Amino acid sequence: MTGKQAYLTWIVDDDAEYGLLLQKAFFEKKLESRLDFFLSGQLVMERLDNADGELPDLILLDLELPKQDGIDTLSAIRNNPRGKYIPVLMVSNSASPATISLCYQLGVNAYVVKPNRFDDLAYFVNSICRYWLEMSDQLTRT
Repeated sequence: MTGKQAYLTWIVDDDAEYGLLLQKAFFEKKLESRLDFFLSGQLVMERLDNADGELPDLILLDLELPKQDGIDTLSAIRNNPRGKYIPVLMVSNSASPATISLCYQLGVNAYVVKPNRFDDLAYFVNSICRYWLEMSDQLTRT
């Protein structure tokens, strides 16, 4: 890691219990990441539109959200100049090939089916999230 104190990860999911499990997985895997939680896509876009606000190093985005779903939120993130290059991982219970294809067409960096067991969630955090956080760190150094 460079001079940053910790990576900033935005978690967008309307399931607070899942958010707590993710928080526990980040802690167990010793990822130096500050976690900001959002229960809706609108809240993410409000934060992203705040020109003075700190941008995240990674966004974990649920597909099924109230009012503005993950696909609409992903599209809005990619159409916002401040969000265009932030790594976004779509995390969903759906394994629909059509949905996965659409997410990639809209610019998602990775699509992951939500792990059901905590050990699998911890593995996801350790491998996928660590990769994208370290990748964003390298991109900001070049």
